[in-house]
Amino acid sequence: MKKININNDWYFTKDDIENQPTWTKISLPHTWNNIDGQDGGSDYYRSVCHYRKSLRISDISGALYLEFEGANSVSTVYFNGILLGTHKGGYSKFRFDISGLALIGENHILVSVDNSHHEEVFPLMADFTFYGGLYRDVFLIQTNTIAFYLMDEASDGVYVFQDDVTSQYTRFRVKSMIFNRDISQTVDVLIRLNDAKSKTVLSDLRQLPVKGLNISEVSLVLENPHLWQGIDDPYLYTLTVSLIKNNMILDSREIAIGFRKLLKTENGLFLNGKKIRLNGVSRHQDIQGYGNCLTKSMMEEDIKQISKLGANAIRLAHYQHHDYFYELCDRYGFMVWAEIPFISRGSKTDTLGLNAHQQLKELILQNMNHSSIVIWGIQNEITAFGKNDGVENVVISLVNLAKTLDQNRLTVQAQLARQPIIDSIHTHTDLLGYNLYFGWYMGKVEDFDSWLSHYEHTKPNELLAISEYGVEAIVEYHSDQPQMQDYTEEYQAIWHEKSYSIFSKYDFIWGTFVWNMYDFASDFRESGEFKGKNFKGLVTFDHKVLKDAYYFYQAKWLKTPMLHITSKRFKYRHQRDIILKVYSNQHNIQVSHNGVSISQIFKDDVVFTAPIHLELGKNEIIVKANGLVESVEWITVDQPVLQYTYQKQNTVNNVFGINPSDWIDTVSNEDALENIKPDYFSIYDTIHEVINHPEAKQVFNQYFHSMDEKTTLANIRSMSIKMITSYNSKLLPKALMVALNKALQKIKK
Repeated sequence: MKKININNDWYFTKDDIENQPTWTKISLPHTWNNIDGQDGGSDYYRSVCHYRKSLRISDISGALYLEFEGANSVSTVYFNGILLGTHKGGYSKFRFDISGLALIGENHILVSVDNSHHEEVFPLMADFTFYGGLYRDVFLIQTNTIAFYLMDEASDGVYVFQDDVTSQYTRFRVKSMIFNRDISQTVDVLIRLNDAKSKTVLSDLRQLPVKGLNISEVSLVLENPHLWQGIDDPYLYTLTVSLIKNNMILDSREIAIGFRKLLKTENGLFLNGKKIRLNGVSRHQDIQGYGNCLTKSMMEEDIKQISKLGANAIRLAHYQHHDYFYELCDRYGFMVWAEIPFISRGSKTDTLGLNAHQQLKELILQNMNHSSIVIWGIQNEITAFGKNDGVENVVISLVNLAKTLDQNRLTVQAQLARQPIIDSIHTHTDLLGYNLYFGWYMGKVEDFDSWLSHYEHTKPNELLAISEYGVEAIVEYHSDQPQMQDYTEEYQAIWHEKSYSIFSKYDFIWGTFVWNMYDFASDFRESGEFKGKNFKGLVTFDHKVLKDAYYFYQAKWLKTPMLHITSKRFKYRHQRDIILKVYSNQHNIQVSHNGVSISQIFKDDVVFTAPIHLELGKNEIIVKANGLVESVEWITVDQPVLQYTYQKQNTVNNVFGINPSDWIDTVSNEDALENIKPDYFSIYDTIHEVINHPEAKQVFNQYFHSMDEKTTLANIRSMSIKMITSYNSKLLPKALMVALNKALQKIKK
């Protein structure tokens, strides 16, 4: 198989191609939302755009394919004016067979890519930007007439199933799909397994008559395998599967394979017989200014940062990520939770979840051979609007599909915080996670303890992951008295210290996944005084600045020595009496202030503190531990620095155009928003449903008369008022929500 990258010399337009459009020359990867999808306002461009390219082909013998590694989200492809087909789904690879259509010389490709809302294409709504474009590489593939089959959901046609893995032996199957376009022939299928030193440790050779599509399945046993033990020992063999005819290799696949087994028991998870707890982070695939157009070097930098954090697992949310990133996880030893974008709500038109099934099939078949992937994710917060549109039945059928395609991996789902602990939907996957945000959207961080205690009492001996947890921090914001939703770096750090210490108390927790490793774009958001971003990352959106909370987890998880002084960016200090805080995985630290040693130092796990009285002017703090040295300079000032504080606005006009000061918020709890009559409208119904009903729309417009229907509604109409405010509880006064809900509850659907 020969893959030729054809990223260069494309032309792009947003215009209607029927009306003499203006084309701009570009190179791939490309997105049209790398700027407007990150600047807030919920108004990024979501529509059909077009790409065209002239492709010169000099050899049309054998078979030819066009491969798209990712295009968001509905892509229609034409080749030499002939419709090849439409692919629905923005995160998986797809191919078209152009054998017989290609010409020697100039050929023409036209791709129409649409990232607007399609009710039958997931995700339908989510807290991230749906970047449009051909944002991953495009290839021309050429093969012999006899080759591994490339049209099984754009997989490479060879699958490795790890059926039984022990320290004494590994039994695995190699399934090869072989396609012969020519007359019936006999070929040799050679399987060779080499160790990390390139020594052949296992081989198999057999003949196979082939005509049309053929399947070869070989079961092999490796004695005394060197197992893939996560980040501790990510040992990889190289499996080569070749098709040979007359001593000539017709096609070949080289697969890096690590033998491992993740087993669930009532006592927890075991990787190759060793109990393990997944200390994980979640990751989105976008970067500031680039959108989702990531280069290999960017992905390499990401994996290095996560490795230096000390994590052993990554939740790659909420969609299929680039194949190269899974490859990096194989090499670095990260255990991966890979999932599909079946998120937030089901489809009103695709109640069987056919598109979710298609995306799950692509995810599994395209990534079957990545040893790092140990869990298939089925859904995330799919009951955000209740069990509507048959979502539980879709979950059941997705699990069945996953088990049919791959019997050797576990399945998992992530539930919304308000989903009842006892619910039938939990029972369908092998593992369960809850997305919990106490101390940010609700309650206080200490509520994790009571919730987990209640879970343990309600469901004894059942495992649970904290599949998302985090708070937003903007590195420009600082405070000596950090508080909930002040967006300070200090509050994020304290919050993670407290939440993680609570999680550590409970043995039934099989994994925790920080939300998120990186800040990411969500164009309808407004966080602090910044628009278009979710700032829950441990690292900033440019993937360059490590927040203090990053170093807390490094102190908890990293095995090599580390030392970090917190609040370094809080340079100008108004308060003279402060508490120095240091993260370190060392037993002791030494502190000096302007050359004077500080003796009063307190240690709580990996957190060291010391009271400091700052002198007027400059203050140099030096901290040492086991050969490590950290320093910071703080300067005292007469007045607090306003730039360090989120200045809450009197109006919230980015989305709703209302003035909160017009509402005296006397509602003290959520009771007034519960006990909803389902046959009547409420704030739990989508804006689209409300404004499509004349009487309900009239009520809606009484409260949000300034709302820009052309822009805002186009992007958030699939969300409910309740869902929108769950992302920012300060967005609307509760009194307004209660009044609106009361009025809507009088209108029958």
